[in-house]
Amino acid sequence: MKHLLVAILFFFTCIAYSQQYSFITYANSLGLPQSQIQCITQDQQGYIWVGTLGGLAKFNGKTFSTIPLELGLFNNRISALNFIYNEIWVGHEGGITKISGQTIQSFPLLEKDALVTVTDFVGYKQKTIAATEGGGLYIIDNNKLSKISLPNEDASVCRVMEVINGILYIGTRDGLYQSTDLINFKSLTLTSTTWQ
Repeated sequence: MKHLLVAILFFFTCIAYSQQYSFITYANSLGLPQSQIQCITQDQQGYIWVGTLGGLAKFNGKTFSTIPLELGLFNNRISALNFIYNEIWVGHEGGITKISGQTIQSFPLLEKDALVTVTDFVGYKQKTIAATEGGGLYIIDNNKLSKISLPNEDASVCRVMEVINGILYIGTRDGLYQSTDLINFKSLTLTSTTWQ
């Protein structure tokens, strides 16, 4: 009897299925320009934009369409993407691309930042702010690019930004900074607290 019970349990264990996950792999054969994806964002129409080390693609749910350099893309190495104020903002090494409908416009960073990579974008006070890995912040306002230097070299290595309750927070190699006017930047001292 004991052997029969073991055999029955073994039989049911063998035919039982574990949870199956539904993942779909999208490859270059569907139009993805390159397999090393750096960033993803979604626009107001639901299209997914994918930035890779070999180009920018727009995904309609089935296939990818690649955005060629000839249309005005700064270069094919995409480092950051965000959808802000009904425009797609694309970060590159040394420059920024803005896609507004069918219009594509590129902005080179200052010459001394030609090898600096754009890491993030946020919308703040009707301006688009770009963070860079060593060049501080850039502001794009009325199709003009201007630079904001941060307090020191380590603070100019900006990795991520977030706007919370009207305050711009910037994560840098030097720590966390905040600004409410894009002129004055306050270094925040982080203290240990107990989470409740």
